[in-house]
Amino acid sequence: MNHLILLYYVVSIAIGTANIILYLFFLIKYKKPTSFAYFIFLLHLFLYVINHSIYFYFNSISYMLTKNLIYFFNFNYVFLNSVLAFLIPLIIILLINKKQQLVLRQILFNFSIILLTGIILTILVVSLKISTPLIEKLIYASGLLLIISIIYTIIYAILKIPKTASFLKKVIYTSIILFFIFFPLFLIDLHWFFFQDKTKIIPKVFNFLGLFWLIWSITSIYYGFQFLNRYSDLTGNFTIPEEFLKKYDISEREKEIIKLVLEGYTNKEISDRLFLSTGTVKNYIYNIFQKLNISNRIQIIRKVNEFNISKEKN
Repeated sequence: MNHLILLYYVVSIAIGTANIILYLFFLIKYKKPTSFAYFIFLLHLFLYVINHSIYFYFNSISYMLTKNLIYFFNFNYVFLNSVLAFLIPLIIILLINKKQQLVLRQILFNFSIILLTGIILTILVVSLKISTPLIEKLIYASGLLLIISIIYTIIYAILKIPKTASFLKKVIYTSIILFFIFFPLFLIDLHWFFFQDKTKIIPKVFNFLGLFWLIWSITSIYYGFQFLNRYSDLTGNFTIPEEFLKKYDISEREKEIIKLVLEGYTNKEISDRLFLSTGTVKNYIYNIFQKLNISNRIQIIRKVNEFNISKEKN
């Protein structure tokens, strides 16, 4: 049984590694803040799973870990929990908010609330006169900080979901569902002694974090390929000259929207393909109208065609 569980850990880590490689490609290709934040999150979660699996497996199977190694893994838990508590809301904020100033303001607001709550909890937990080592109290406090961060992020996401594109809604809803499914399972992991040694309901050296990492990685890969398929549709038959873009100071995002407008997509369809809210798409189109000095979509086509014709004459 132990060998099968070890294989389960290996498979989980292998699929997770494939997921990390996929999002490294996203990071290199698109260079978006969200890509960078999610890639760092995946790396951090990967280290969390590795730390948890090694500690859990080897310390439970034969007490192979020395006292120094146990302290090392315990301090890792405190560090990894604390960083995850900041990365999780960061990703959601970057996904939902598009304006840089609002993103920065929301990040500072969220982090200050989470950090303040975490500091208060840490003081309370550490100051409790319980006959447990300090490191165990710190692990417990950092775990509470992580749980608070996740709950806060879910509430924030639910409140903001109506304003997001339908593709992002699917991603956020899926993440929330996974959390609610695995949260009670994580509590079982936390009380492993009762479930594995005392009642023996759960096989020894097994934990649900590896299963979460496996399912999260598969889901993440699935949505990653969906993103690639949708994004590749932007390569249409219309050509927008670089001179046109420079003349009217058209940004890369505005160029993408112009191409989709030229291909006949509605605001709703554009928002789904570019993972923006319909309100954000309307703002981009308004800015494009202002730059081109036009008042409707048909005039965009005319403006591009006129530019191409004048270029051919010259």
